[in-house]
Amino acid sequence: MDSDSEQDLLFPAFQKFYSALSSLERFKKDNNFFDNMSSLDMFFSEYRNVTFVLQKSLKSTPYFDVYREMREKHLSGLDWFNETRTIITHEHPFDLEKKIDITAYLPWKSFDVSSKTFSVTNDQPLSSLIDQAKVFLIPFGPVEVFFSVRFSFYEKRTSINIFERIPNGLKIMYEFLSEAYQQIPAKTSLTDEIKETIGKNIFLHCPFNSILVNDYVYYPKTETFKEVDYWHYSVGQPFSDKTVPRTPIENWLVHYAQFGKNNFERFVAMHVALRTKEEIVPAFMLLFQDNTYELDAFYSDNKTTLYRKVHETCLQILNDDVKEVFFEYSMLSIPSSPSILSMPAKERRQYAKEEWLVLLKIDDKLNMEEYDFYVPGLACPGYIRSELEHGGKKELCYGAVNMQPIINAFKQKANKQ
Repeated sequence: MDSDSEQDLLFPAFQKFYSALSSLERFKKDNNFFDNMSSLDMFFSEYRNVTFVLQKSLKSTPYFDVYREMREKHLSGLDWFNETRTIITHEHPFDLEKKIDITAYLPWKSFDVSSKTFSVTNDQPLSSLIDQAKVFLIPFGPVEVFFSVRFSFYEKRTSINIFERIPNGLKIMYEFLSEAYQQIPAKTSLTDEIKETIGKNIFLHCPFNSILVNDYVYYPKTETFKEVDYWHYSVGQPFSDKTVPRTPIENWLVHYAQFGKNNFERFVAMHVALRTKEEIVPAFMLLFQDNTYELDAFYSDNKTTLYRKVHETCLQILNDDVKEVFFEYSMLSIPSSPSILSMPAKERRQYAKEEWLVLLKIDDKLNMEEYDFYVPGLACPGYIRSELEHGGKKELCYGAVNMQPIINAFKQKANKQ
């Protein structure tokens, strides 16, 4: 603290929240059960201690009524966290269960390869599971096979997916402490420092979806695997699993309404403008029936992540009120000679002749549209203006194969209604 004369009523609670986040950081999807159960035990204990120590700090101060009001406002939905802390403190360690799903991808379809559930008594290393999956992966392609491994963690003997509940619990406590910081002035620079450190924590900015998924490419000729390097782009919203989480479309139109007659034209103009200034990454934009939207931008050094994102978008179409899907990516034009086609995708890139910026639209009525921009032409304003005035194709060309799963998902959704 700055000095002994200064009172810091908030630091103990912020430190406990920091400890809870640090415990989660030690949880790794491919850890053994002993380490992960220990991390969860510490997390639930320290998470619950946040309010214990803050209540003690404020008990005999003028701010105790403020604390009670904030507690009622923010913390009424934490029964599972409180009950779990009681169990792991007085009865037994967190009873953890792990599920591993392996999904393989072709450009036009995805396939469930295997799904297995494990507990502390029958755990297997991931490497052995992937080895066992080889026999299922080989038929997908002689050159390379794209697949992902998704981890899910449950409270055993329940359907509670802990990484669907924990992010919401973190969000609630983060908002509770943020309001305490605003309402209670008795704090020092020490609380400022730890609050800033907490604000940079990975669990506040990195989506749990990416933390719990590995993307791979398998090369049958050499029987080797490579983990794909990918990351998710965030604009800074804590606890978001999207670059821009679901938000009213008006928030986007404030900046882009003047750039087109409809939302797809605005999406096209936005990405053309961005691409003239810098390299951009693939991005999905989903529009929903309630006039909200979300944006998911990502980078990957292999096609697996793109195929997985298409697969995840299909699941959203089937389970949510998606009305339009926009997609932007760069495509390389590569000669289709047999010798080049027999190479892995990363090796084929060196033979690329042209690069195109491709922008696609598919909606729930199966209306489709595509704009294709020759990337070197984007240096010429006249070329951009001509292409935009000419309008997009009313069908998919470059994107026809990769977007087929999304078309099928919209068809399947329509058939159910």
